[in-house]
Amino acid sequence: MMENEKITVIAVEPGKKPYITEIPHTLESLQKEVGGDIQAVYPYDDPIAIIAAESGKLMGMPFNRALRDEDGQIYDVLVGKFLIVGLGEDKFTSIPDELIPKYTQIFETPEQLVKIGAKNHILPAMDTTPLYTHTGMIARMYDELPQYRESLRANIACKEAIEKAINDNYHDWRLDTQTAEKLVAAQFPVDRIRYVLAATVQQKSWDGRISDANKAWADTVPVADEENRLRYVVDQCHSGLTNLFVSRFREETEKKPSLMEKLAEPTPKKPSEPKKPKSKGQEL
Repeated sequence: MMENEKITVIAVEPGKKPYITEIPHTLESLQKEVGGDIQAVYPYDDPIAIIAAESGKLMGMPFNRALRDEDGQIYDVLVGKFLIVGLGEDKFTSIPDELIPKYTQIFETPEQLVKIGAKNHILPAMDTTPLYTHTGMIARMYDELPQYRESLRANIACKEAIEKAINDNYHDWRLDTQTAEKLVAAQFPVDRIRYVLAATVQQKSWDGRISDANKAWADTVPVADEENRLRYVVDQCHSGLTNLFVSRFREETEKKPSLMEKLAEPTPKKPSEPKKPKSKGQEL
């Protein structure tokens, strides 16, 4: 490695999207970037290497991304910040320009490690896109199309996460609604899940497999009335299972505070009594 030379790398930090940066072409620079002695792994056929901290797991570095095989099966995880570099004949190099889009896309989505029950799950990180509740026409009128489109993409992702959670947790004629709900709640905030479920139930108002109670609940949630709402209607699983999921979601989000929670609340102060006006004979 040469001290005065710099190389272009893809940097990937926990909870963040990848970014391109230049670093000095030295061992010390690589160690500083990843936070310790380095190790190189070569999970792909392309001439690239992933540089990570050698003892990152022992050091308790935060989970970053999963490594998957050609079938999408997870076989290892990466912790802490890591770098994607190019491979020369006998040294690390800048990542080739033509490979930057490919590996930026592979690690584009920040991930999280979530324990639900006795099982660990690797999921996309919590979505933070603001919920947009107006139609595309309104968004165009007020120059808010970027916000509308981002929210629409998040709605579709939420719908797909609900369908996957339901289908993956239906076994032996039984839906594990608790696990399914927690999986989705780890990825999306309550307001977006509520919006997508309400749009789904409103669209299925004719469906007898959806309970009257859930239909009445959905009618209380304002959902933009436009064609695009069909894109985030949950429709790739049985309506009866969707109904069970909606019921579990409502149960989890509409829980009344327990007695202990009420006792923990601060006691409101009593308003002080107004002072009586002094009579003319009193001193001022």
